[in-house]
Amino acid sequence: MRRIGSIMLAVCFLAAVQISVRGQGNAENSVDLQVKGISLDSSLARVTRVLGAPKSRKQSKPAFSECSERRETRLTMNYPGAVLKLIGDGKGRNFKVVSVSISSSAWPVANGVAVGSNLRAVESRFGRPLRTENEGGLERLVYFHKDNGGATFYFRADKLVRVEWALDLC
Repeated sequence: MRRIGSIMLAVCFLAAVQISVRGQGNAENSVDLQVKGISLDSSLARVTRVLGAPKSRKQSKPAFSECSERRETRLTMNYPGAVLKLIGDGKGRNFKVVSVSISSSAWPVANGVAVGSNLRAVESRFGRPLRTENEGGLERLVYFHKDNGGATFYFRADKLVRVEWALDLC
């Protein structure tokens, strides 16, 4: 009986250590990005109040979501060097930011990180990425995003050329 108790205690301890290590790994590979105070899940009203009117705007007709059984409306807002995608309800209301793509240094994404930064600046600000990929001359650093999504930093010749982050909608 004493042996079973010891085994159970050891199993609980190992499970606790594994959960702790997983949590540290996610925190280590996680980023919190914003553009002028706009982050994922920001409302359309906040986006237009902070960033102003976009250069162009395209709204889809309501359609059923790929991930849920509800109707939603998609909205894309284009600014010079920035694209924000939002999703609203089936009546074209209650829009929230679900993805951001930045390709201009005019839009810093974190303190000390903007298009043109080098790879070392990004890693020193955010730590080790979840993974690194290299394809077609672009090196990509991939991180988790704190809001249940992902963030990717794209580099060409050690210079940041684009940053994208989005919610995981499914």
